Amino acid sequence: MDWNGKAAIWITVALLLANLPFLSRRMFVFGRVRSSEKTMVWLAFEWLLMYAAALSLSLLLEGASSWTGGAVKGWQFYVISAFLFTTFAAPGFIYRYLYQRKSD
Repeated sequence: MDWNGKAAIWITVALLLANLPFLSRRMFVFGRVRSSEKTMVWLAFEWLLMYAAALSLSLLLEGASSWTGGAVKGWQFYVISAFLFTTFAAPGFIYRYLYQRKSD
């Protein structure tokens, strides 16, 4: 698989993972929430775990590429991936807190 294919896979998976905590009312998509709403702390915790999964996938994809050979990553790699993941989470955050109407 070429580099463009790997980038497309990572972007697609990262978009999905970044938005899952905001689009699902369930804990980690599968578990039940005892209260009617997930708190912002739980959303942040879920989002961080999803970021860890996306980061693992990016390290796996980059390590499998032939020309990098699993080279040591600098801080730039982690900062760029964190900012991309944060940007990818914007649609889910906007949908949850700005577009969704609360029932009175």
